[in-house]
Amino acid sequence: MATALISQSSRTPWRNIASVCKNAAVFLDSNAAELLHWAGGLDMLGDCVGVYDVLTELSTVAKDFIATAPYCHVVIVVTSFLHGKIAERISRLLSDLQPLECHVFCSVSEGMHGEAFPVADSREPGEAPLSAGYSHYGEFQALMRKWINRESGVRASVSHIDLFHAEIFPGFLVIPSLHTLFPLMPSDISHLQTKLVEEGDLDTSLSDLASVHYALLPRQLQGGPHPFFLNQSVAIALNEFLETLDIREDIFSLGHTSRLIANQLAGLPEARARRKSAVQRASLMFLDCTLDLTASCSHPTDWLGEKVFSLPRLAPDSNDVSVSMTPVSAAVPGGVLPGCIAQPHSSSAQNLIRTIVCSRQKDVLMEISRCLLEALSQEGLPANHRGKMGKPSADLLRQFLEQFKSRSNAISSQREVLQLGCAVMQSLELTQGQHWDEIAAVEKSLQMPRNGTSVAQQLATLMQQQLTGGHTSFTLSELLGLAILMFSLLGNRSYLEAKEEEELKVALVTLIQAQRQCDEEFIRSLRIDNKLSKVHLEQRVEQIMDSLNTLTDTRAELKQFSETYTRGVPPYQPLLTQVMEAIFNPARPDLPDLTHHSYGLADMLKSGFSLFMSSARPRPSNHPLLLLFVVGGVSCADVRHIRDVVTSNKPDMQVIILTTQLLTPAAVVHKVMCVDHLNP
Repeated sequence: MATALISQSSRTPWRNIASVCKNAAVFLDSNAAELLHWAGGLDMLGDCVGVYDVLTELSTVAKDFIATAPYCHVVIVVTSFLHGKIAERISRLLSDLQPLECHVFCSVSEGMHGEAFPVADSREPGEAPLSAGYSHYGEFQALMRKWINRESGVRASVSHIDLFHAEIFPGFLVIPSLHTLFPLMPSDISHLQTKLVEEGDLDTSLSDLASVHYALLPRQLQGGPHPFFLNQSVAIALNEFLETLDIREDIFSLGHTSRLIANQLAGLPEARARRKSAVQRASLMFLDCTLDLTASCSHPTDWLGEKVFSLPRLAPDSNDVSVSMTPVSAAVPGGVLPGCIAQPHSSSAQNLIRTIVCSRQKDVLMEISRCLLEALSQEGLPANHRGKMGKPSADLLRQFLEQFKSRSNAISSQREVLQLGCAVMQSLELTQGQHWDEIAAVEKSLQMPRNGTSVAQQLATLMQQQLTGGHTSFTLSELLGLAILMFSLLGNRSYLEAKEEEELKVALVTLIQAQRQCDEEFIRSLRIDNKLSKVHLEQRVEQIMDSLNTLTDTRAELKQFSETYTRGVPPYQPLLTQVMEAIFNPARPDLPDLTHHSYGLADMLKSGFSLFMSSARPRPSNHPLLLLFVVGGVSCADVRHIRDVVTSNKPDMQVIILTTQLLTPAAVVHKVMCVDHLNP
């Protein structure tokens, strides 16, 4: 089964790294730390003496501890280019510690370094030309020896390591190193055109997203690899992933950024070589998350996954959450270390995570209660409780959890289910104050047809009510989330008249001015400074409105999947559900919105000349395995939509979901409103 091989492939690199970690100080970047976290944590590193953030300056105590070890030994694991900030930090680290042995593991291949930093660009003027055998890893290894500055006896190495995905649960993977990758939006076109002109390209004209091609983009912008180089990074990393699975794939895409990535993978020389010998067949489909952000911005009341993953983030992890373990732990000086969702060592815990994401709230509570009762029984603890077992609640879960309080052996033995139990309990307690339900009620109200009142007018009224105290208090982030939800849902139905747009702008400017002090951190993330004049604030709000308006155009070019809003019940028809149902439709209708990316003569004939051939046009359902890569992130609701369609239509098919981040409403607002998509 592909899932078993994928689970194994997420742990194998760490076993290889662990082989040189004995008595070593290990330094990781944030993405590597997250991958290690989901693969098994510190246990995967064996007998290392400590784990540190490679980008954080070491304390004097830590430096002395490492440098005075009997055998000073350093292992560094990074998921970015050995260039710029990372190279500077490694330089200082090795100069300070002067280890006898240093091993650097990098997930960016040497070939990728050569593409991003051509040899000619790395030489000083007047130096002799480099030989054909030049090695970026070899040069960095020589620099490491120079930075360590010992006369002899230094061992230094640089190796490529396939660190790619983290497994939330079998069949659902995230790629932490790509968490900044987000699909291009129509509002990015003018910015990109300006960048091209600044680089001296006066000939290229970009009219829309369809006109953006990888070959037209400059290789470097403002001193580093162009952000769109990520597209080739994705292709190369995916090729290594597919090589591990021994897969020859048919490639499909839906969305403009997905098209760019799919084209890169289809034409990649390494991928062409792999396909010649690969045994297994699969379909790989890329899809832009911006085609439908409605589910990702929603606050469902009868599902629990969204509530659990809306808990505070477990820094520096971009997907896991921080779970307070105080219900089972005695008070200690300095506080109790948090728990988390990731439980890679337990298959039963991973099944429980799947239940949290994919099942209704009442079913999750019943399953969590059953697991806690079973844990109490295994540890010989009483299952005393008040309340009905048929109606589990946060209070009932707390009673079960408190039976473990201060019982260290029982906590250690049942740590997986206890952490997940605490997470579910806290998500209920944080949302039972009705605030979550109030946001959900407003979302439903906005989706109901109202004669004579546009969505923009309703949103403007809602913002004005925050100032007068006439409505439940919502944060600015929540209000922008409501706007993103409705503009994405309605598509071109939400086009604004000039008067409506002006009303919404005025309401937004007024609200930002009023909330500058109480919501300072989020307003600063919107790139709005406290000292910004009203004129400049209005200009920034104009850009925010552009981002909202362009959400109405993301599906404008689609023929089959252009609508997600209907007059029926429910009014929302998720795009992912529509796409998956069309793919698995036994009648095999045409899929005009899906692009099939050909990489060989036979595929070109099938795609372009299918009328003259007996074989049908390729479809994502042709093979027993479908890899669905959602660019930009998915929500728990998206995962449910995909799994529901597969279970109902083709339960014998294996579908693996890959994505760049697990999205929450707050994360969507940050991605759409706060991030420069050309320079994330």
